[in-house]
Amino acid sequence: MSRELAFTILTAAGLCLYGCQNNRSTEESAPEEPKVVFPADTASAYVAPASKTDSLKTLKGKMDEDFNVLKEMENNAPEYYERLQRQMCHGFIVIDKSRMKLILYDKEGGVVRRFAMGCSTKFGTKHKKGDNRTPEGFFTVENVYNSTDWLYTDDEGKTSKKKGMFGPWFIRLRVPGTSQIGIHGTCAPWSVGGRVSHGCIRLTNDDITTLKDLVTPGMPVIIIPGKRDREQNYAERVVIPYFSTIRYTEQEPVVLPDPEPDPQAADTMDSDSVDVYEETNEDGPDSTWS
Repeated sequence: MSRELAFTILTAAGLCLYGCQNNRSTEESAPEEPKVVFPADTASAYVAPASKTDSLKTLKGKMDEDFNVLKEMENNAPEYYERLQRQMCHGFIVIDKSRMKLILYDKEGGVVRRFAMGCSTKFGTKHKKGDNRTPEGFFTVENVYNSTDWLYTDDEGKTSKKKGMFGPWFIRLRVPGTSQIGIHGTCAPWSVGGRVSHGCIRLTNDDITTLKDLVTPGMPVIIIPGKRDREQNYAERVVIPYFSTIRYTEQEPVVLPDPEPDPQAADTMDSDSVDVYEETNEDGPDSTWS
């Protein structure tokens, strides 16, 4: 072997060895994924690392393409999953307190519509009438009512003179112990997205009008707690099943601070007017529902 050929082979081998060591060094020194500090009332969610070719559109596409809420439910809240399978409905609703979203799914778990929503000022699940909490658990739609002319009665028995506080439609839910929890509109659309209600779920009037055409009596409605709700439930020794409605997220939702209750944007947490209650609740609460 000539001296020139031997020198060439040794040089090439040295370059390959250097390249392998350099690659190993790069891999070993790669920065760790940043630790994410979640806002006070958001569910823990995996933050997809963005590459130079990723955009918000592609990340959302990954979320919709890869995530299946029914699989998530089966793994983390099997009691809800099993009840859904028995119900045999064409769709179901999940109200996610952590994201402040109401999500309508088809029977396969595909997202039909998403709506921003507002819920109770107090954290944790509902225990009794007047505790200003949104109940958590598995419920169903009782019926849909035109609430255009409904009046609001506060805790002291004072009835408002102004109509329209519940918006145009009220989707009443079957909740143990009360007939006064539902999904409805509002005369204060700016409040949607915050912890603002006495216990009902509040949508904008446009959104409640859209939703009322998509729901049917008996449709399952699952309300899942946010992080602070889960902390409150834990302190009260209450276990509410939880599952996530999202896997990838580019930006965590911002939860508004708890405002003072707005008397001009009331809901039916405590009482409807007597006339409305007698007219729309002939059967009363379903005490056998669990």
